[in-house]
Amino acid sequence: VDRYKLSNGRSIILLAEGRLVNLGCAHGHPSFVMSNSFSNQVLAQIELYTKRSQYSVGVFILPKK
Repeated sequence: VDRYKLSNGRSIILLAEGRLVNLGCAHGHPSFVMSNSFSNQVLAQIELYTKRSQYSVGVFILPKK
């Protein structure tokens, strides 16, 4: 963990030397975690592809169904 003090008095806290936190601070990737991550990405892509007219540009929560 590094802290950088800015001239305006604010600070930036940098985790994992600026690398991805799940790669820089974790010890390996259990297959279950990776499987969940990839599954969520595929489900989101299917949702956006099959219902593209229902989504504008933005951030959305993946449906539970």
